[in-house]
Amino acid sequence: YIAIYGFGQFGSGSAISGDRAIISAPFDNAYESSVHIANSTNGNILYSYGPFGDNSDTRSVSISDNYAAAGTLDAFPTNESRVTVYNVNTGAVAYTLTPPVLATPGSNSFGRFVANTDQYLIASADELTVSGFNYAGAVYVYELATGTLARTIPNPTPAANENFGAGLAISGNTAVILAPSGSSEAYLV
Repeated sequence: YIAIYGFGQFGSGSAISGDRAIISAPFDNAYESSVHIANSTNGNILYSYGPFGDNSDTRSVSISDNYAAAGTLDAFPTNESRVTVYNVNTGAVAYTLTPPVLATPGSNSFGRFVANTDQYLIASADELTVSGFNYAGAVYVYELATGTLARTIPNPTPAANENFGAGLAISGNTAVILAPSGSSEAYLV
């Protein structure tokens, strides 16, 4: 066993790919979240990011061979949710994405769930209003290398409180999108 220690619910979100792991700590420093990339063979922290501001909440993280992503809800100072993409080989921040759909700040939960391969990043907004239904949800697919929005996937059967996108996974060109509330459905896209 290798122990990696941190503070503030360290490990609330985690993912691993090869010899790299990404770990979130939503309340690392007085309700300011942070993210850490570690070497999974020896436990050494390679890169740390944050704190991200008052009451920010970073839990969902994902990683592939070359990129990692972290979704932060209610990011200070604008209270707008965002997804930050990191180069796991250099530690550099590649770019930051903000919600593609304008809404009341923090209300659409953009980035509550993220998943990525080296080609695609998917990010959910599971509380987004779709076709007049609150919390119906949507998922956004990005070209990972550029951050370009490639596709928007709205809830195919929108209804109130379905939370489409409240769980994500991706492998190659196939994604699994969960809508666990309401009718409890899973979609392969």
